[in-house]
Amino acid sequence: MDKLTRVRKISVTVFLIFPLLLLTVILCSPDRSISANENRTLKTKADVKWSVTNNAFQNWLEDYLSDQFPLRDSLKQAEIECRLSFGAQELGGAYVGEGGRLFQKITQSDVNEAACLRYARRVNRLATETELPTYVMYVPSAGVALRKQLPEGASMYDGDALFAKLIKELPDTQVIDLRRRMASDTGNYYATDHHWTAQGAQSAYQAWCQVHEIAPREAELVSVSDTFQGTLYSKVPSHRVPMDTICTVRLDPLPELLADGQEIPFYDVAALATKDQYNFFQGGNHGIAVVTNSVIDEGEGKTLLLLKDSFANSLVPFLIGHYRQIIMIDERYAFVDAEQLAQEYGADEIAVVREIISTP
Repeated sequence: MDKLTRVRKISVTVFLIFPLLLLTVILCSPDRSISANENRTLKTKADVKWSVTNNAFQNWLEDYLSDQFPLRDSLKQAEIECRLSFGAQELGGAYVGEGGRLFQKITQSDVNEAACLRYARRVNRLATETELPTYVMYVPSAGVALRKQLPEGASMYDGDALFAKLIKELPDTQVIDLRRRMASDTGNYYATDHHWTAQGAQSAYQAWCQVHEIAPREAELVSVSDTFQGTLYSKVPSHRVPMDTICTVRLDPLPELLADGQEIPFYDVAALATKDQYNFFQGGNHGIAVVTNSVIDEGEGKTLLLLKDSFANSLVPFLIGHYRQIIMIDERYAFVDAEQLAQEYGADEIAVVREIISTP
């Protein structure tokens, strides 16, 4: 057997045996059910689909091998570091901006403008039917507010055009315009997450007080974590991306919180030991959550019905000092009649606080 033939046989043997060994290692190793970094569940052997008529087994096997590949997280991080070294400015649906700050990529085609307008019309009907003072606070997306921090040529939706269309559908409400405030400081948004920081929430609170013609309460901000790596970091897990600090308002005593019928802490300290540290605020999102300010006697103070998404979670600690109760409704998790709830809880005001492109 000549040398060339021997090399060919060895090469064929290696390329046949190595994949079989790798497959054996993956199938015999314990499955990981959750990727904490990606904040999602992984395919496991329990998810196997045996049908071969519709490619179900092939699809499962492909996803399973990808999710359970040895050293998967380390290899993914090495790939990202390599791409960043070669100047990549968009990875996994996130832009890498100035100083390693991350922004969610939201193009015009990603925005369901029709749904946004329908929801605005529904809010305006709620205002007219209840005859309650109704406030609408649209939060600009970070990539729109901090457009100058985006990489050159990055595509984002037109936030000003959308805002102009929405306010035309809200003639019977008081719209609180946050655009200039949110654009004034990069510290208003996290570097690794799409939410606003305590600084951003406090600026929104000041705008709230200005519209209500009341003096903002003094708020002592305290740091509860300096290791926050949000949802955008899961897309770009790089050491070049700075960790965020989560701050909040010191409240004493803490408000009472009844979330979907269960008493839970207003500040969920246990969430700080998890990947999604933003759940520190009221334990995350709930269908119906009732926040009660025990400092104000029952029968006194106002009740606010708050239609919200997760941006409101870190704003409520600022607002609660002005209300006896805040009824937080996240319509993504609860199918409710807002008008009926306003009557049931004796609401004095209604507010909408959500990212401008967010709809139930």
